[in-house]
Amino acid sequence: MKEEFNERLNTLVARKKSNSVYLINTARYQDFIKEVKEIKSKPYKDFEDYKMLASYDVLDVNGRERMIQPRNEVNPSIKFYVPLEELFGVLHTIHLLFKHANIDVMEAELKTKFCNVSKEVIKIYLTCCKTCQEKKSNT
Repeated sequence: MKEEFNERLNTLVARKKSNSVYLINTARYQDFIKEVKEIKSKPYKDFEDYKMLASYDVLDVNGRERMIQPRNEVNPSIKFYVPLEELFGVLHTIHLLFKHANIDVMEAELKTKFCNVSKEVIKIYLTCCKTCQEKKSNT
């Protein structure tokens, strides 16, 4: 299941813009973290720096640096960015936790914790779940 998901995900990534942060690998994810930290430490920031800080922040979670969406009064909750290599695990956990949840349930739950997991990626995951496909074909 994981291999099939990763193949389909790689096809999707190949179709998307290369500068998209929504589907990034771990190396690029780490580069973003480094860049955000460098910008935050600069005494003087330009327009591009402020633009970057408006979209990304870094949070230390149990000794591991994670990229998050900046929090504010309107959006006080922490929403993480997920690198490609961790997407399957995140989707699989939510899917099983909610007993083979459908796309709407998964999307609603994922949106509370993550900011770069799209409906398109959830659909790819669900097409790879054999149990859900069997249920679908039996109805």
